[in-house]
Amino acid sequence: ACFESLERCESEDGSGCILAHCMGLGKTLQVVTLVHTIIKNYDKTSINRVLVVCPLNTVLNWVNEFNIWLKNLEGFEDFYIYEINKLKQNVDRANKLMEWHNDGGVMILSYDMFRNLTNESNKSIRKKVKESLQTSLVDPGPDLVICDEGHLLKNEKTSISKAMMKIRTLRRVVLTGTPLQNNLKECKLAY
Repeated sequence: ACFESLERCESEDGSGCILAHCMGLGKTLQVVTLVHTIIKNYDKTSINRVLVVCPLNTVLNWVNEFNIWLKNLEGFEDFYIYEINKLKQNVDRANKLMEWHNDGGVMILSYDMFRNLTNESNKSIRKKVKESLQTSLVDPGPDLVICDEGHLLKNEKTSISKAMMKIRTLRRVVLTGTPLQNNLKECKLAY
């Protein structure tokens, strides 16, 4: 649904999909493989920035999965994996996000971090920093968004769902180990 063919990748802005399987069946590995393939073929896909948003307790697991599966591949040293949850200052986070936005790679952050950084009414973030955060995370934002534990986004009235709906990116993959109805309205972020 996101990358049916190179021809469609060049002619269409993309769409989304839901990958719903029980735990342990390889959703993460499928995403790592997809992300590696599309970034390494940037000249054909025009995809250079991937954002993985997940619960805080899985951020480091995502970083480890990328490192485990890609470490022996040629060119791995040029494949950048970013994680900003350990940075304490919003200006440092914004700088690292702009580095990712400009250079490409994979940014992994928690839903709460995403919600807090993209909250336009957050008074603890200076105006210039807010503008930088909006550029890197929302508009134009990433080229592809991966939402792990997507069942957390089922309720469109939650602040996290509202924050995620602001992203301008059309190519989105929602992962869940919880059964969903075969209905995209149940997970609005996938389209």
